[in-house]
Amino acid sequence: MTALALQSRTRLPIVLFGLAAAAASLALMPRGQELAQMHLEAGDTRQALAILEARLAAGDRSSATIAAVARARAGTGDLAGAARLLEELLAARPRDAAVLSALAELQRRAGQTEALVRSLERLQALAPDDRRLRELAQLYAASGRRPDQRLALRRLVEHRAAEVADYLALARLEAALEDPAAGAAVLRTLAQRRPQGVDTSIVGLELQLLAAAGQAEPALLRARDWLRGRSDLAEAAAQLAGSLGAGGRPELAVALLRPLAETVAGPRLVAALAQAESDAGNPAAALARLERLDPEGEGAARPAALLRLRLALASGDLGQAMAAAGRLGWAETPEELLQRLAARALADRDAAALRRIADLGAARLVGPPVLAARLWLALGEREAARGWSERAAAALAGQPEQAMQLAEVELALGRPDRAAGLLLGAIGDPALPPAALRPAAGL
Repeated sequence: MTALALQSRTRLPIVLFGLAAAAASLALMPRGQELAQMHLEAGDTRQALAILEARLAAGDRSSATIAAVARARAGTGDLAGAARLLEELLAARPRDAAVLSALAELQRRAGQTEALVRSLERLQALAPDDRRLRELAQLYAASGRRPDQRLALRRLVEHRAAEVADYLALARLEAALEDPAAGAAVLRTLAQRRPQGVDTSIVGLELQLLAAAGQAEPALLRARDWLRGRSDLAEAAAQLAGSLGAGGRPELAVALLRPLAETVAGPRLVAALAQAESDAGNPAAALARLERLDPEGEGAARPAALLRLRLALASGDLGQAMAAAGRLGWAETPEELLQRLAARALADRDAAALRRIADLGAARLVGPPVLAARLWLALGEREAARGWSERAAAALAGQPEQAMQLAEVELALGRPDRAAGLLLGAIGDPALPPAALRPAAGL
């Protein structure tokens, strides 16, 4: 009996400890929102949603529960349902930035641009943020709201933390809204605040804006100031001249480059000046300038050699064009320019030029087959002309003028039926210019 009493006294603490442990384990068991959170973290979104929806249906309208249900709905793809819940919560807490941020993220994922803009505007009013303002500017641009975009970008660049891209976007937008002087002023502000962020391309944009604003002299002064003392003078000057030319002011490019070309006679600078002279309506002077370049010193002057060839072709001087192609290097001559050379040689009936082009081989004559057929026919190579004519006939859909050229080849090859079919097809094509009807009638 004493032993039993002793055993009972020994087991009692163990039982009590077991009961305490059981109670503790029950207290620690996850319930409700905690259990749903565990399911969410484990990737079991649907199970979490079922638990949370049950709490919602039972009358739990706490912010934590509504936010958790919205998250779970979004996880199952029900973005609209999630947004409705957050909008309900936002109605009760209109200045809750966390709820607004969550709603904006849902709208962003759902592609609801207008609703997203409204949410971001409310957030920006509550807590200004440069990244959010930048996103708003992009959304305004996508929606065609350019005045709002300009206002957002102006607010951005008021802050010294604005990025270079913000300044560039605002400058271009000011110009698009017909205030290029304001755009140039934005870029000058950028140069003052972030000089290390300015490169030649940005200065080129500033020159375009100044020129568009009618400020020619300030544009030249800015360009000369940028170029002063630069080690890459020729390259930078050519780039700025290209910007002025692209902006419709090639005469300013000539004014910038001509004094420099007298002291820095590199091929890159000379080519840029010749291009500007040509764009300004003086191709003869441009070609003459390029012809004065030392042909032995042009190993790295491909732009100058290409421009010489283009200008010679534009002037219609086949001899100069052939010489320019030779100096550029026949293997380096682009296919498009080679085709123009062949067309010029055909028009001039220059057999020597045609033979030189033909000697490049079929691998280089990969342009319009009609042109190749005409070339070989002019050289008396009738078999080669027939082969190219066959290839050309299969690729003439929607090209009535080329069909007429091929009809002429077919007539010369003694195949009038094929020529007649090509002509009939060309004449019935609405894309045929009226001016081409007379040559068709002659054929």
